[in-house]
Amino acid sequence: MRRVKTPHRFFPVFQQLLRHPRLVAVLQDLLGPSLRLTGSKINLKSPRYGSPVEWHQDWAFYPHTNDDLLAVGVMLDDCTQRQRPAHGGAGQSPRSHIRSPCRRVFLRSHRSRRPFSDEIARAVPLTGRAGSMSFHHVRLVHGSAQNVSSLPRTPAPLRVRRRRRVAAHAASPILPTSTRAS
Repeated sequence: MRRVKTPHRFFPVFQQLLRHPRLVAVLQDLLGPSLRLTGSKINLKSPRYGSPVEWHQDWAFYPHTNDDLLAVGVMLDDCTQRQRPAHGGAGQSPRSHIRSPCRRVFLRSHRSRRPFSDEIARAVPLTGRAGSMSFHHVRLVHGSAQNVSSLPRTPAPLRVRRRRRVAAHAASPILPTSTRAS
């Protein structure tokens, strides 16, 4: 898998997306009025290639003092049923965020007896057309296999948190374009 780190710093289209009033409204409904972007990337999974992203919770990767944290998955390519988790598409385990954070970073197999094996077995695919978005809590168990389909899979995960309790240097504020200072 190839990765582009912090595309919001280099590509104006990502800044436009982050300030789109509809996205800001959804994020504010979920997290409250004051938001911060703490990171972004683009994961490029080529057809019949692309590394797996092992089953995990994002909790271990986010510097935090609370769990008011979301990942927004922006689909840059169509992600169809043919790209279900077993074929390189992304999958998530509904309601797995209500359990405690896992002490292990990666959960290797849904056959293992490690924590969350039941949640991994119940995983559902994340599908949608290019431009679709998924929103998941920092403790939601999710992952994807190697892309063995004939289609590319290019998600752009964004990390967003409630602005309170975050040092100013750790994140960028997210404001809708209509209220941004000139």
